[in-house]
Amino acid sequence: QKLSSGSGMTAELALFEQARPEGKVLRRPDRALSTLNEYRRRCPNGSLRGEVMLAQIDWLQAAGDATRALQVVDEALGSGLLRERTAELLRLRTTLSAGRD
Repeated sequence: QKLSSGSGMTAELALFEQARPEGKVLRRPDRALSTLNEYRRRCPNGSLRGEVMLAQIDWLQAAGDATRALQVVDEALGSGLLRERTAELLRLRTTLSAGRD
């Protein structure tokens, strides 16, 4: 947490890594999402933003928020940051969309 309050790549990585135990160990997807939102607020052009979007999608699904997860999938697809994951994101988009019907 101390590292995440700084700046630069160290803070970016610390914020990103902080979300993992919040979600997995503490079983608090809401806290993990809050930390990832903080990353996006503080580092809008950060080097981990693609990975942060993927993590947000995972935690949103874990929290049962398919609507918001779908929004982040669409954002990820539109960002061009995750071209290598396009097929996977499109499948996930289809699955999330079907669940909303």
